[in-house]
Amino acid sequence: GYGFSDFAVLVRTNRRCEEMAALFEESSVPCRVVGPPDGDLADLCARLQALCDDDGYWSGMEAPPPDLTRLVEAEASKLAVGEGAVKSLLSAASLLEDDAGHDAQGRGGAQGLRAALAALVESAALMTPADRLEIEAEAVTVMTLHSAKGLEFPVVFIAGAEDGTIPLCRGRETAPDDMEEERRLFYVAVTRAKQRLYITSARRRLVYGAVRQTVPSPFIRELGESFVTAARLEKKTRKRRPVQKGLFD
Repeated sequence: GYGFSDFAVLVRTNRRCEEMAALFEESSVPCRVVGPPDGDLADLCARLQALCDDDGYWSGMEAPPPDLTRLVEAEASKLAVGEGAVKSLLSAASLLEDDAGHDAQGRGGAQGLRAALAALVESAALMTPADRLEIEAEAVTVMTLHSAKGLEFPVVFIAGAEDGTIPLCRGRETAPDDMEEERRLFYVAVTRAKQRLYITSARRRLVYGAVRQTVPSPFIRELGESFVTAARLEKKTRKRRPVQKGLFD
């Protein structure tokens, strides 16, 4: 059988990633969104890097600053660098605390803590989607087509494969070079599947508050009928329970 980590859902945009993750959360299905560092992570790395570069912050330090250790512990999952880098920093903080009151050792301990923090920030900045997958827990992976490069999964879903999304339409006309890049990106997504591939599209989609008719991506037809088995899923309607009428109805 398959485990959660055997499944990947690939979408075209980061916004679709967020929407898909919300649906999984509503259904109590564990999922992880993997992609390039988001704005929050970039801001966190920038804050920690600024501390690394601030000589005044470290000069004369004899005890680990509680704000730094609390920040790293609280944001360890966001940094996604694994337990090793975080443990190294906390270990350096512990050594500095043990050496408090001994100036020579304290200054050395402060530099050790500073070096551990610099290594942690560097690891977070260089972390690739594949690296983050190895660290994170058993869960369905949700990522963009771009982020899926170099990765493979037993079962892959390409969701929202409609014309205008795959290929992504940025205007009335798409330049030939852009169309070829979109086609290549779709091919990369298709080849991420080791065993099973499912490509889904909707007949109607809510766009900016209006319901629009959609058609499947033209790239699906290019795969060839011999490689594609089409199926239509109808939305199940809940049967209404019979209502007992009142005596005087």
